[in-house]
Amino acid sequence: MIVYLDIERFSLQQGRKSMVFDLKPITVSLLVIASTPLWAQSVNVVVDQQGAQVSETINSGQGPAFVPDLTTLTFLGDNAPNLDLPASEYDWSAQVGQNVRVESRLRDLSYEGKLREVDGNLFTLVTRQGTFTLPSSDFYLVSSAHKAPIRIPYNGPITYRTHDLSWQPQRNIIINGNRLDIREAALVTNRSASQVTLANAMLREGVAAPAPMQRFALADASTKEASFIHGETVYNLEDTTIAAYSTKLIQLSQQDYQIEERRFAATLHGWDNHQGIELNFAETATFTPTQNHPAGRYQTLWQTERNLIPGDSLQFGALHKHQAVTIQLNNSQDISAEARLVTAQKNGNRIVQTWEIEMKNHTRYQQKYQIDHFANGVIESFSPTWINQMNARALQLAGTLAANARHHIRYKVEITQ
Repeated sequence: MIVYLDIERFSLQQGRKSMVFDLKPITVSLLVIASTPLWAQSVNVVVDQQGAQVSETINSGQGPAFVPDLTTLTFLGDNAPNLDLPASEYDWSAQVGQNVRVESRLRDLSYEGKLREVDGNLFTLVTRQGTFTLPSSDFYLVSSAHKAPIRIPYNGPITYRTHDLSWQPQRNIIINGNRLDIREAALVTNRSASQVTLANAMLREGVAAPAPMQRFALADASTKEASFIHGETVYNLEDTTIAAYSTKLIQLSQQDYQIEERRFAATLHGWDNHQGIELNFAETATFTPTQNHPAGRYQTLWQTERNLIPGDSLQFGALHKHQAVTIQLNNSQDISAEARLVTAQKNGNRIVQTWEIEMKNHTRYQQKYQIDHFANGVIESFSPTWINQMNARALQLAGTLAANARHHIRYKVEITQ
């Protein structure tokens, strides 16, 4: 059988008979090309970091569009059949003696051959190049045996999990002077033997360790803002095609923000300690997002005249549009400080503490600072009055340091233990 396909129609020729089909009126949600039948026309996919949830409608005798985890196959209509389930395509032991293909998780590398043995985390593969024993945790298993696909005697909707599709987030924050650029992308992996075209698919944020990057193609950039649905972070994708056994880098969003305030922040835990306490400062930035950004890990990059210098990797919660947020950018040596408990006068369960902090600005620029003092009791009173009380057990000292200047702070706090 030969299939001829163009943009508007395809023709099918079998023997001397031929038929021409007009594709214009057909709306395709997901089209799987090559080895997957053309009947896979209406498939809804939610991709997460460990697999995908697929929902589709099948006719009697057809199989799913993707290789399903058969333990998750659920019939959503009436007259659901009882099925004898074959071994999973992803079960290494079930593939012993079969011809398989294995794809490296770490780099662009694959082998094809007969799976001879599986022993714990190791498998032995007989190929034309020789016999290899390799760790199964470093490879994806792709069955290449020409087996008949699973046939389901059922008409109606089904849903199931598949490991054919998964994704990982890629997030960067680029700091350039008083500007902050947040860039989000997705690495969507197709482990199936067929090229797939996803239409209106959804990416769901999940908790999983980042997977190594495979070979990938670069998709066109367009803004896809994160949404929060039932406590989940999701992205709605536009149509995209992913080659077999490959990963595609899809641009989700790029947003540039003005940094409204930068300051250096440190924390002081006010336990009974008469010795000097060195304070560690971190540079923070305050800005107001104009779109949602999900919780997760972001890699910082510092823009210089010619280079981007990698900084700390930041983990923070979800950023909501039109709500000002302060994030910690990196640890800094621009300001140093030492705190010391000078006196502690105790009267019953009350203690009056006197604290001193010596600060130094090591730069030639004026810098804003913030020190959060967490007391070892409930705060009853404090002085001087320019200090702010954050809550029942915490004070905040904030101000400005002149360029290359030293600064001395002395304050009292009365607490009840």
